[in-house]
Amino acid sequence: MATRLYFADSAPAVTPTPHSQWSGSSPFNYGSLGLAAANTSYAEKSKNRGSGTTVQIPAVSLVSPPLAIGTNFTTTDTFKIVARSRENTTANDGSSCVSIRIVDSAGAPKAVLYTENIIGSGNISEWTTVLRNQKFPRSAADNGDTALQANYTTVADDRLEITLGARLGGDFAICYVEIGDLTSSTDLAHNATSTTAGRPWAEFSNNFAFYVAPGTIKSKSSGSFDEHNIKLRSGGVWQAHTVKNRSGGTFS
Repeated sequence: MATRLYFADSAPAVTPTPHSQWSGSSPFNYGSLGLAAANTSYAEKSKNRGSGTTVQIPAVSLVSPPLAIGTNFTTTDTFKIVARSRENTTANDGSSCVSIRIVDSAGAPKAVLYTENIIGSGNISEWTTVLRNQKFPRSAADNGDTALQANYTTVADDRLEITLGARLGGDFAICYVEIGDLTSSTDLAHNATSTTAGRPWAEFSNNFAFYVAPGTIKSKSSGSFDEHNIKLRSGGVWQAHTVKNRSGGTFS
């Protein structure tokens, strides 16, 4: 099993400053990562590089809720990402670029799981001015996977951050990456050719989930109990349990 994440056009609880592989200054664009589509409309996130030498510009940073404690990321795990993207003119030599980190509840970096510097690599797999599927990183084969570069085990309040953008060469070049996750759409194909709108996504080979806070248990101080017989699974074995709840009285 793998874990697929969707890109909602909604503000995350944490807004980290992007990794140092990226150039540019605030304001930055943000979205939220989710295990299921949140039905947000599609929107292009863009960033202008200004003038000067070739740089890597972040179009959008996507941040998850807190991850389940003890989630393992290793260098044997892989990922693949696809999102519709474009550049503003063909002279900008845009190419896909990505970074993946773990950040804490204040947005401070805890671990760099993947980063790349493609500034001097040329305009391989160049973007066009038409919004179309792009793979991240740009070297990924269709339906192929890229290995993570570091090991990390999550602790309380750790979050996953994925930043997508482009290597840009022209003065005042702009990169655009589309996010959104309409439930009426289908997932984008992992290629760099399709132009039809759909849900962008990131997929990791390891299984993980988000942290779920413990619930609150309340007891009744009076009233009669109703009895219910249920079974709970402990590993591979079902065990019988009896649950009683009161039909009267007050909660404390």
